[in-house]
Amino acid sequence: MVGRRKSVRSRARDPRFGIEGLERRDCPAVVSIVGPREVSEAGGPVTLTATLSAPQTKPVEVSYFTGGTASVGLDYRLLAGTSALRTPSGTITFRPGVTSVPITFTPLNDTLRDPDETFQMNLISARGHTLGAKTVSVTIRDDDSYTAMVTGPSWVSANTTARFTLRLSSPATRTETFFVSTEDRSATTARDYGSLKNLPVTFLPGQISRDFNVVIRPAAGALPDRSFVITVRPQAAGVPAVAPYTVTIAGTGTPPSAPAGPVLTTATFTQDYGWGVVNASASVATLLGSTTAFPEVPDIGGVSWGNEVVRAPEVWAQGYTGKGIVVAVIDTGVDYTHPSLSSSIWVNPREIPGDEIDNDNNGFVDDVRGWDFASDDNDPMDEVSARGGHGTHVAGTIAAVRTADGPRGIAPDAKIMPVRFFGTGNPSDDDLAGCIRYAASNGATVINLSLGYRYSFSNPVSWPSVVTRAISYATSLGSVVVAAAGNALDDRPPGSSPDFPASLATMPGVVSVGAIDKDLRLGDFSFLAGSSSAMKHVVAPGVNVRSTVPSGYKEPGNVVVTPTGVTFADLPGTSMAAPHVSGVVALMLSALPNPKAPGVRDRVVNALVTTSQQPPGLSSTTAASASMRSAAAVATAQRPGQASLITRPMPMAFQAATPAAVVKPQAFVPVEVERGHHTSAARAIAFRALAASSDVAEPRQLSRLTGARRLI
Repeated sequence: MVGRRKSVRSRARDPRFGIEGLERRDCPAVVSIVGPREVSEAGGPVTLTATLSAPQTKPVEVSYFTGGTASVGLDYRLLAGTSALRTPSGTITFRPGVTSVPITFTPLNDTLRDPDETFQMNLISARGHTLGAKTVSVTIRDDDSYTAMVTGPSWVSANTTARFTLRLSSPATRTETFFVSTEDRSATTARDYGSLKNLPVTFLPGQISRDFNVVIRPAAGALPDRSFVITVRPQAAGVPAVAPYTVTIAGTGTPPSAPAGPVLTTATFTQDYGWGVVNASASVATLLGSTTAFPEVPDIGGVSWGNEVVRAPEVWAQGYTGKGIVVAVIDTGVDYTHPSLSSSIWVNPREIPGDEIDNDNNGFVDDVRGWDFASDDNDPMDEVSARGGHGTHVAGTIAAVRTADGPRGIAPDAKIMPVRFFGTGNPSDDDLAGCIRYAASNGATVINLSLGYRYSFSNPVSWPSVVTRAISYATSLGSVVVAAAGNALDDRPPGSSPDFPASLATMPGVVSVGAIDKDLRLGDFSFLAGSSSAMKHVVAPGVNVRSTVPSGYKEPGNVVVTPTGVTFADLPGTSMAAPHVSGVVALMLSALPNPKAPGVRDRVVNALVTTSQQPPGLSSTTAASASMRSAAAVATAQRPGQASLITRPMPMAFQAATPAAVVKPQAFVPVEVERGHHTSAARAIAFRALAASSDVAEPRQLSRLTGARRLI
């Protein structure tokens, strides 16, 4: 019929349209981006590749944004072909028929000593198509930062010339000079050895080690063993300090013998103590290849009992004090003005204070000393008015400088990165995940989580997967995550296995910590290790531990105010045990020439676990011999099934028995229920313990995280 429109089927047969007009329609494709995980600052260009799973007949535009701590033009260039790619956002275009777009990423060697930096490219959307692998993260390793260490004989004979080596963690990229000196211990330069005073040892580009000699003088008469110390001072700013090296001169007529130290034995696993009481002396010695722990030193006594239980003074005597290691405390904030902590607070080296500019391009303006996610600002102060104090107590156990009535931190030269998480409202799982990602992305090699989800151990499917993924992200960057195992009251006995997130201690890089008293007995509130030897669970002091709290702090716990107004408190809980282990991990990392090297994370965790020892004479169950096989299982086993969200995070201090899963700080013995506050889903959160009476119902807002708690 004239004027009648052809049907679609008729048009398909019409030669004017062609059969392919209907058959060659574009189908949705998958867009992905891939690239290397790590590059060297001076390593030259690398390629990031955006891919399309199937060719298209029309152009495909993909939106993206970039992020990370690296700055475009300063730390890297980003090119598509020969044209600069826009940052922080723009589009990538696939031309018709093209399925791969190479993007050239060129790190810039700035010849400055900076922390390692990160770059991220994130695909946002591709209209009409789906996203597959949508994020590529690249760590730019700084070639201009070195750690150095002295190697050589620890015992020498009289009337010899001893050769020592100063070794860098990586070949020098420029001329580097160090000044070597010797200091007397029991030996004296006039009689026993020839002194060195600021001897210059210079590395040319490409050199990694240089030798120097110390002349040992002839012995006169029968002399006991004597010793001196080799110290090294870097000429350039920004190079970490070098650990002092002790040398013993053998006494005349007495053959050299190894220093007296306990012989190392392999730990066993039990369902109550896990792998046992953490032992810094044995762990550091094992990490350095020794078959004996360091020699014992006299006890300090008094409030320093926790240091002695974990054998920290023995490690200090070897010159390892946590220097160069950053420990993030995700908690109620930290009183960074406390006299015992003010010199131990991390300072963001890439941020200019007060200029209201995000200098390091990490998404946080003026985060000079960390971030307050509870209030979404750059002041992570622990506030007594909001029932805080928990985070300051945790920080003091890790890195406090000793003052009257207060003990020294386990790693007194480590730096604390305050990340305030607990606030006045209800936090979310996304917020906690953001806190963890912030800490790892900004250089924290150790992350302390004295918090947990109330009784979530019995329901693995309720573990929030977003938190699990954040912890996995942190450990992928080399961080060790230390989590308090959890607390319980008498009317609800401790769980037979750690609570979340300590329950993730079957994952690589995660450690669970239970609490013991000064007699090495388990705290009656402390959760246990459980029956699986794949759980990297250890125990540490967590009963009436004295540490720093903010001025004006009143409860819970025994509060001590010195005549000069410095405030401490004695608190119990697995929250107090976890920072002991975080401090020990910091000591271990500071003993290595390159704590960020690949594989260090697993070496540290395995050495920590296999050198812990169960207290003799105390009850244990289900012993399992530790071996290389079980150590490998510890490093690789992973708990299945993390899924939905729980109730709310809380510090595991002030922890009360409540039926609902609640996140709390794991510190003070369960005394009070706490509230958390979610402020900015775009960033992260921190939750700060706000106590309410344990027998009074607490009004709650809707929150994805009603189960988090501080562990006490």
